[in-house]
Amino acid sequence: MSRYESVIQDNLYAQNDSFLFWLHERDTFRADRFDELCESVEALAQDKITLEMTRDITYIYQCILKELIYHFDPNDSSVIKDLPENYTEYLEKFDCALAGYFTYGAQ
Repeated sequence: MSRYESVIQDNLYAQNDSFLFWLHERDTFRADRFDELCESVEALAQDKITLEMTRDITYIYQCILKELIYHFDPNDSSVIKDLPENYTEYLEKFDCALAGYFTYGAQ
């Protein structure tokens, strides 16, 4: 398993110091881990894309969006510490990584 595949796997299960581990388990937004996740998605676009990898990356993106929704829901107790004010720029960065994944991987 490549380093990039390991990052996806760790985020999929919110384990091993991954972005989703910090976001979901510790309610903390780790920009360095987010960047690592985006880098992994972009790098995997250069590799052979599999249905399983596509499913996993899509699931991770859904989890990120849900955590943000929970954070802003006044009826939910979830609060993300250190959420950057420019969090929408991070979402856009992940959108671009996904677009690259689907565009380059489809060729």
